[in-house]
Amino acid sequence: MVELIVGDNDTELEFDPLETLQTFEFSNQSMIALLNTVNIVTQVPEQGVAKRRRRSSSSTQKTMARDDISSMAAQHLRKLSVILDVLESQLRRNPGQLANPDLLQEMFKILTDLDYLKPSSRKKFKFDSNSIRADLIVNSIRLSQSPQVQNRLLLVISELASLAPEIILHSVMPIFTFMGAHTIRQDDEFSSSALQQTIAKVVPAITSASQSADSEIEFLLTSFITAFQHIPRHRRVKLFVSLVKTLGCKQSLHTILFLIGQQYAANMAKHKTPECDSLLDFVTSLLKTFSAEECLQSLHGFYLLWEAIPTHTLEKDSDEFAQLSSRSIYGPSIVSLPTKDLLVLKFRLLRFLNKTLAADEDTSFSNSIVSLKMKVALTLFDDESAQQDKDALLRLTSKLTSFILTTLETFTSSQEISSTDITEELYESLKSLLNLLPLSHYISSIIDSLKNVSDPMSIKVAKNFAILAGQRFETEITKATLDENIDTVVAEQLLPVLVEGVEKIRNTELVQAYLDTFSIIVNKFGSTSPEFANSTHAKFLVGSLRVITSTKGLLSDQVEIVVSSLSAITSIVNCLGVKCIGHFPKILPPALEIWKSTLSPIDAVSDSESDLEDDGEEDENDEDAGSGNSEEDESNMLLQGSILMLFSCLIKRMPAFVISSLIPMIRAVLTSDYVESAIRSGVLGLMVQHIDGASVLQAMCNMALKEKVYELDNAVSLGLYLNGMSNVIENCDKKAVTSNSSLFMKWMIKSFEFRSEYGEAKFNDNTIHSIEGSFHECGLKFVMKLNDKNFRPLFASLVRWAVSGENASASETEREVRLVSFFKFFNKLQDNLRSIITSYFSYLLDATIQILNEFQTGEIANTNLRRIMLHSLASSFKYDQDDYWTHQSRFDSMVGPLVGQLANIEDSIGKHLVKAISFFVANVSSEEHNEKLVHAFIRYISNEHDNSSQTKIWTIRVMKTVLQKMGEQWLSYLPMFIPYIAELLEDDDEGVEMEVRKDLVRVIESILGEPLDRYLS
Repeated sequence: MVELIVGDNDTELEFDPLETLQTFEFSNQSMIALLNTVNIVTQVPEQGVAKRRRRSSSSTQKTMARDDISSMAAQHLRKLSVILDVLESQLRRNPGQLANPDLLQEMFKILTDLDYLKPSSRKKFKFDSNSIRADLIVNSIRLSQSPQVQNRLLLVISELASLAPEIILHSVMPIFTFMGAHTIRQDDEFSSSALQQTIAKVVPAITSASQSADSEIEFLLTSFITAFQHIPRHRRVKLFVSLVKTLGCKQSLHTILFLIGQQYAANMAKHKTPECDSLLDFVTSLLKTFSAEECLQSLHGFYLLWEAIPTHTLEKDSDEFAQLSSRSIYGPSIVSLPTKDLLVLKFRLLRFLNKTLAADEDTSFSNSIVSLKMKVALTLFDDESAQQDKDALLRLTSKLTSFILTTLETFTSSQEISSTDITEELYESLKSLLNLLPLSHYISSIIDSLKNVSDPMSIKVAKNFAILAGQRFETEITKATLDENIDTVVAEQLLPVLVEGVEKIRNTELVQAYLDTFSIIVNKFGSTSPEFANSTHAKFLVGSLRVITSTKGLLSDQVEIVVSSLSAITSIVNCLGVKCIGHFPKILPPALEIWKSTLSPIDAVSDSESDLEDDGEEDENDEDAGSGNSEEDESNMLLQGSILMLFSCLIKRMPAFVISSLIPMIRAVLTSDYVESAIRSGVLGLMVQHIDGASVLQAMCNMALKEKVYELDNAVSLGLYLNGMSNVIENCDKKAVTSNSSLFMKWMIKSFEFRSEYGEAKFNDNTIHSIEGSFHECGLKFVMKLNDKNFRPLFASLVRWAVSGENASASETEREVRLVSFFKFFNKLQDNLRSIITSYFSYLLDATIQILNEFQTGEIANTNLRRIMLHSLASSFKYDQDDYWTHQSRFDSMVGPLVGQLANIEDSIGKHLVKAISFFVANVSSEEHNEKLVHAFIRYISNEHDNSSQTKIWTIRVMKTVLQKMGEQWLSYLPMFIPYIAELLEDDDEGVEMEVRKDLVRVIESILGEPLDRYLS
């Protein structure tokens, strides 16, 4: 049957031998026997006795031998193919019966035969191009509706390409077009495998046989990228990795990046953010599968393709137009764009590449995949890496950098708006590329650019390099990453170049960038490497202050340079501490002068205590101009913030040397209104923590006594000052407090005069009350650190100030205002010290009695003072535990003036009088004292004296409260009250009658336990 199938006879058969053979059922032994018929080894005939033949020429013999061998080989292969097809069919139907080791052994024999025949058969073998029609296969692929058939035919094409590449050369474009439009979209393993095999075999065939391989590869990649969105997402990376490896990374990866960049630009124009993100994800994943050198080569190739895009519209009959139009990666659609669109396309392609590099580094932090930056570092730092690999990376980086710098020079000179955008992206590209290098290599690569600055482009490049260096130091340097290489490169190359640039360069932005980078580096080294301050580098840093504190830095007329200089000085002081003492006079005094320049004209005149008198109108205009200048406000904010940071550093690192300048520093902190109050409070807190407490206390007191701090119009600044004073007192030891007690008492007196001298003219009552509360808090904290011996003379002087104005700093302060301030503070003392301070009333007893008499006679009508005094007396009576007020002389002197307040007490403060008298009665309770008090009460409820209804009502309320407190102790005095109570019940004023009936009578009845009517009758 097999012979019928493979035979060459023309006999007509009434059946199909192949179909019939397929229907047979073969056993294992039958199939092995069938396979033996095509085994070359078993077919070698035995050598018999050679028969005599007619002679012929040797050439004729050779020709006949070749023809016989070819015919035999062809027939053998046809027979083998038929049998193998039958075996495949049988195995699908009945694998269990056929499959065994014997069958496998026979198949291995056949495979050995084929492997032996292959190398000898392919030597000098040529296909007849007329006998194979590749175009028919391609048409079949395109016309077939079955993906399986398409895939099988693609595999045929791939095998044909490996055997005879010149045959399929003219069918490449349709094959690529079909794969890009159909096969690439299939999401099954067979299609994916067929696609990759076709690429793997067709592409090398093109490369070896075609004279225009590059253009056909570009066409292939263009076809695939055009269909990119239709490729299943999970197969994209694998497909293109296989494609790149087949084509060769140098020939394809940059083209893929460029074509993907075109799609990114198109999506960016349509604001399709998700599609743009998807493209970036794909490219970053693709790049991660290749080495650092391959990635850098692809970036260089991308830039070359990008550069080929024209910057102006091309003439359609120009050679450049024809050349670019013929390349599929450009095509007429790009080459025909107008100038504006060409520049926009170039800008978007650069944006795509910059985003790719940024995304590559970002994703490396979120997963275990190594970023391009890490690959570069691993290659350069790995001892096992070949030196030529390291050199290749550095050469590529240098080549890329040179290309971008050259391109920058071209676009910097252009005045097009889009050119400005391209320039910015080129700078970003330059930063991203150099950011790939390890820090030490990066520094070495930028030194020349930082040093050689001559034109606008070199200035901008140097500025960007310096800024990037600062950013990298900020983020990359830690104790673990700091090594000797970086230390050496920074100390011996970078820092000297930066300082030299500050001294010689005149460009403000560049000098600012150098100073900022200098500051970051010194700060970082100082915090991560403590030995940095003790090394040979310290001498250089101290020497750099000469430049930074000169007119090139701190004394410059450019605010930006001054701010950066302050930051640089702060970093040096923070690193070296007292080693900077030689330059101290060039640091703090100029900083204070700079701070003065940030004040408004009025504040500046006040600060310098100038006696110049302005006409008012000019000042007002100047102030309006200053307040409306937002740029000036921003500059002042930066200057004040930088100065306060310098203060903080000096306080922490050189506390002993700033004591002589404490007062101007404190004033600067308080009046730096452009700085947040929390920061200013923190600076004052540092003074308290790091500087001698007595010195800070003296400075804070003198701020009020000599520097007129209370003249400030800003309540926030005053609050900061008083909060600072409170912290100073709290942190001072008793020795410091005692030694400065006299000075502090002067401060107290000055503070108590704040309301009349400054407060009422500037602030509302709530603000003044809050400020006065801070005075009292400070005073109370101070007193709590004094003993009785030290405090009594101070208290006596405070009483004399309140009563007679002794040592008053403001002569116009009225007596009543002083008394109010004093009694407010004294009430706070009593609330906290209670009985400890009761005896201190002796210092103000006479004055208190005198004032009470003046209230009674009407000489004084200050309700607030009266209320505060009554509260003070009530507290003293309440907390008296030493029978201070039961002393006869004190009782006699107090009882009359105190009860006498009933004569004209105001309704608004009557309750305070009731409270004071009731505490007094409870405190001095004795038979003799009680009797005097009873007669005193009767004096103000009887009709024998000219008592007003209000006097009677408040006396009734006092009696009610006293009876409630004293209870049965006062029952014996009830008969003395009865007649007067009866009179009150019949008083002409209905209010008096109701007060007695509703309140007083009920209290008496509750004590008696029976109605009062029987006593009244």
